[in-house]
Amino acid sequence: MARSRPVSAADSSMHKMHPSPDKVDARRAKRRARSMLSQRRYRATQKASNTQLQADVELLEQTTVRLEAHLSVLHDRRGVGECVAAMREYVRLFERGYSPASQDPRLTQRQVAFLNNFVSPALQFDGEGGADVMLDGWIKLTTSFGSVRNELVAIDLLSVNDDDNTIRFRVAACLHLEMNASTVQKLFPHQVHRASLVAKLVGKTLRLDAGASVAFDATTKQMTRLDCESNVAAALVAQLQSIEDAVEALQGELATESLFGRLQQLTLEETGTNDS
Repeated sequence: MARSRPVSAADSSMHKMHPSPDKVDARRAKRRARSMLSQRRYRATQKASNTQLQADVELLEQTTVRLEAHLSVLHDRRGVGECVAAMREYVRLFERGYSPASQDPRLTQRQVAFLNNFVSPALQFDGEGGADVMLDGWIKLTTSFGSVRNELVAIDLLSVNDDDNTIRFRVAACLHLEMNASTVQKLFPHQVHRASLVAKLVGKTLRLDAGASVAFDATTKQMTRLDCESNVAAALVAQLQSIEDAVEALQGELATESLFGRLQQLTLEETGTNDS
């Protein structure tokens, strides 16, 4: 009877280095099972996280809506909505400017009556006081151009301050100003001899972006302060398509300035010339 050959150490080592196909398949199956289990756990975790995130977002949105509604109620109690409505009505009434010589006297009467209620007697307008200053600004603007159209762009609430009983807004507007020969003569008298420059201005509409900081008395709902600014230089550069022409038109001073201030300065210069 043949004796079996004993398994040597080398044979045992080779067996460990080269396991049988069955064991290899078994190990692969275990790895696949572990991988599938890990993927299922990951997907379950992700799904739970996404579900929780969605629930958190919905809760945040609901909370935001409630807070906005609560804030809106508080603002309405303080008169924020009333002030906004008054500003919109102001822009509507003065959309085409203001002129005492208007062919629609009823409109001018409504404008004056509205302004007297809308504006505080102690109004500070661009550093000066009184509602008449504001009306004079509109007269200068309207009579200096062929036509005026005032377009409201945005009204943003800045603050409701209980300490000084003041509601503050930031207002953005766009003025569409049609220029004629009188406009050029009044605003740019030193350029009337330049036919090419005059041709770029007369009959054209200057689009002037303007901004204003507005303050209201929270009790009376009257405007107590109005500070306006407009970039005349930028508007002229856009209109003339030339920085050099804009610099010359502004007498070499390419700077941001208030159009109302510019017109007021010119009006004072004209008054001084006439008086002399």
